[in-house]
Amino acid sequence: MNLKEKKVLFIDLDGTLLDSRNENTAYPSKENIKALEKANKAGIKTIISTGRSGNGVKLYLDLFKPKFAVLGNGALIYKDGEIIEEKRFSKRQVIQIIDFAKANALTIKVDDSQTCYGSESWICQKISSKLSLQNVRGYYLSSQKPYYKFVMWGKIKKSAMKQLAEDLKLKVSDISVVTSAKGYTIEVTHKDATKGK
Repeated sequence: MNLKEKKVLFIDLDGTLLDSRNENTAYPSKENIKALEKANKAGIKTIISTGRSGNGVKLYLDLFKPKFAVLGNGALIYKDGEIIEEKRFSKRQVIQIIDFAKANALTIKVDDSQTCYGSESWICQKISSKLSLQNVRGYYLSSQKPYYKFVMWGKIKKSAMKQLAEDLKLKVSDISVVTSAKGYTIEVTHKDATKGK
């Protein structure tokens, strides 16, 4: 990379900046830290851009102290550690998304929470265990809290999950819906909270 030609460096966290694991926490390698230091010395603005949001990113914001950070696929924009823009779900959207998950026996994980809610199926419990999540039976999410991203999964074939994603787009207005994890999960954000925007 010719640093002289670059003005801004957008960098993802998982699998990009962070690639070393220690007790389920990802850390940047020494090489990545040196590359960021080199970019900073060259006057390149470094912007963390990630699908993560909330407390799961605070460690890295404190560590790297970027001027800007784009979290939750664009749902939260930080400048100097302060939120300058946010795209959260409305109360109505939250209720509709929870009702949709419940009607389709999907498990829900919100933002960077370490808790998931919903289905009691063995696959949901297995995924929760693998991700070290607390699994709460039932959909006890408050529609009063600010939410920026929902991730949903269930005991459903990939083709059926794709159809559910399409159905959700039609049922709830002003949202962005994509499938992830090789098509086995649905990620939902505000319509203006996408990495592209």
